[in-house]
Amino acid sequence: MFPLFRLVSTSPNKAKLLSAVALGAFISANISVASADDTREEIRQLKAEIKRLEEKVAKEEQQVRGIAKFPKMPPAATVPVVCKDAPCPPAPPPVFVSFANGLKVESWDGAFSFKIGGRIFIDGGVNSQPVQAFAGFPATGTGSFFRPYFPSHSGTGYANQVGFRQIRLEVEGKAWYEWLYKLQYDFAGSPNGLVQGGIRDMWIAWQPHYLQPIAPITIQFGNQFEPTSNEGMASSKYRDFIERATVDDLFRGNRHIGLAAETGGENVWGLYGNPEWSFKGGIFSTSWEDGNPLNPFAATTTVGGTTVVNSFNAGIPAGNSNLLNPVAGGHQYWEAAARLTYAPIHDQEHLLHFGGWVRYQNPNDATAANDNRVLQPGSTLASEANILNESLLGTQPLTCWALPTAQLVGTNCVKNVLFYGAELEAAWGPFSIQGEYIGVHYNRDPNIIVWQGAPGAASVNFEGFYLYATWYLTGESRSEQYTSYEDFDKPGNGNGAQIKILNPWSAGGWGAWELAARVSEINLNSGGNINPVLGTTFTASPVSSATNILNIQGGRQSDFTLGLNWYPDKGIRFMANWVNVFQYSAPFNRPDLNGIHPNLFEIRAQVDW
Repeated sequence: MFPLFRLVSTSPNKAKLLSAVALGAFISANISVASADDTREEIRQLKAEIKRLEEKVAKEEQQVRGIAKFPKMPPAATVPVVCKDAPCPPAPPPVFVSFANGLKVESWDGAFSFKIGGRIFIDGGVNSQPVQAFAGFPATGTGSFFRPYFPSHSGTGYANQVGFRQIRLEVEGKAWYEWLYKLQYDFAGSPNGLVQGGIRDMWIAWQPHYLQPIAPITIQFGNQFEPTSNEGMASSKYRDFIERATVDDLFRGNRHIGLAAETGGENVWGLYGNPEWSFKGGIFSTSWEDGNPLNPFAATTTVGGTTVVNSFNAGIPAGNSNLLNPVAGGHQYWEAAARLTYAPIHDQEHLLHFGGWVRYQNPNDATAANDNRVLQPGSTLASEANILNESLLGTQPLTCWALPTAQLVGTNCVKNVLFYGAELEAAWGPFSIQGEYIGVHYNRDPNIIVWQGAPGAASVNFEGFYLYATWYLTGESRSEQYTSYEDFDKPGNGNGAQIKILNPWSAGGWGAWELAARVSEINLNSGGNINPVLGTTFTASPVSSATNILNIQGGRQSDFTLGLNWYPDKGIRFMANWVNVFQYSAPFNRPDLNGIHPNLFEIRAQVDW
C-alpha cells in the first residue's frame, strides 16, 4: 500500500479528499477475505478514481485562473425574488477580468468581451553612408533639351537616429457572440512620414453564428489590411525582421476602407490529410495612410518660336500636394483584392504553406485622394530601415502629369494597375523559410503619354522578391504560431502569431532566441535603361515628343539582412538587424549614386499587450 500513499502525497491540494479514499482502501484490504485478483482490481479502480479526481480539480483550478472556457450560466431560479411590491430585475451576469498581456473583460458565457491593448516600438540605428533626400534644380535657357543639374547626394561619415517607430493604443472586443470590433490609433504618425492621420485598424466584423458549423464566414467593414501578401498582412508585433522587405513594403497595399469577406477551414475538397485553407476578398478605396507624390520642378524653353514646358521629378516630398486634394469632377480610386492560402501540412513541428493573391486598382482621374505608392512608387521606401530614412529609389510620376499644379480631369494616363504575388512558407522544428514574389503591371493610355510628352511606355512593369530563413536557437517552432481560419477572433491578420516561449525569463529560463537571414530585391526599372543619347532629357510638349524618355528608371536595389531576436517573455522582444545594400542601380534623378553600398544597423525594443 506504500505506492498508494506516495501517490496521494504528491497532490497537497487534494490531501484530505484522497487520504480518506486511501484509508478506506487500507481498512478494506486488511479485513477482506477476497482473493488477490480482487485486491488488484480494487487498486486499479482506486487509481482510476484518483486520476479522475485529479483531472476534475485541475479543471476547476483552470477555470478559476481563466485558462479554461467558462461554462454557460445556470438557468434562472423558477421562483422570482420580490423587491418591495414587484419582482426584482435580473442580476447582471458575472464577468471574468484578466490582466494577462492586456486588460480584458469577458462575460461568463463568452458573448461579450472588451480588451485594451497597444504597443510601443523604440528604434535606433546607424548608417554607414547616409544619402540626402534632395536633388538639383532644373537648368534654364533655350533649346529643345532639358538637362537638370545633379549635385552630390552622399553624406560624409556616419549618421545615427533614434525614435519611436510605433506608439499604438487599441480597443477590441465582441458583442452578442457574432459581432467583433477594433479601433487602433498610432500616436507616432504615419510609418513613412506622410500627412494623413494616425488611424490604423478601424473595423467591425460579423461572424454569423449559425453558419459556422456549415460554411464559416466573416464579413468585415471598415479600415483594414487588403488581402495581399503573407508578410504584408502579418502584424508588425510578430514579423521576424524589424521592417518588411522593400518589395513587400511598397506593393502589398496598406490598410484601406472597404468591405471584405473571408472563409476557410479544414479537409477542403476531400483532399488527403488534414489541410488548412483560407480565402479573403473585398473591394476597397481610400486610406488614412495614403501619401503624397514628390514635388516636381518645371522650366520653360523655346523650340522654333513655341514655348514648351520641361519638367521632372526632383525627389522632394510635396507636403499637402495638390495632386492629393480633391477637385471638382474628380473621382476617387477603388481597388479589388483577393488572397487564397493552403497548408497541406501543419502540426506542432512541421508546416507547409502556399498562397497567392491579386490586387487591382482603378485610379480614375487621380484628382481625389491617391496612393503615391501606386502612382509614384519608390518615393517612400527606406531601405528596410525606416528609422534611418535611407531612401534610394523613386520613379517619375506615372500619371503623365509632373507639373506642380493639380492633375486635371481626364489627364491621368494610368488606366489600371494589376498587382500579383505568390508565397511559400515552411517549417521543420526550429527551422523555417519564407519567400514571396510580387509583380506589378501598369496599363497606360498611349495618347495621353504623347500629348503630355511623359516618360515611359503604355505598358510599365515592376517586380521583386524576398527569401529568408530563421532558426530558433532555444527550440521553439514557428509551426506552432501559424494560424489559419479557425483562429479568426482578429479578422484580417496574416498567418503569424505570438510564438510559444518554451522557457520564459519570468520562469527562470533564457526566453526564446532567434537567428534570421533575408535576401530581397526590388526593380523599379521598366523597359531597360534610360535612352543613352538623350540622358534625362524629355519635354512635356507634343511638338518634340520624339525626344521623350521611352523608359521608366526608378532604380534597382538588392539587400541582405541579418537579424537576431530575443523574446524574454510574451509581449516583450528585442531585435537587431544589419542591412547591407549589396547591389544598387540609381533612379533617373540621382545618377551620381550608382555603385554605393550602404550598411544600415538598427535595433528595436518592443512591448505589446
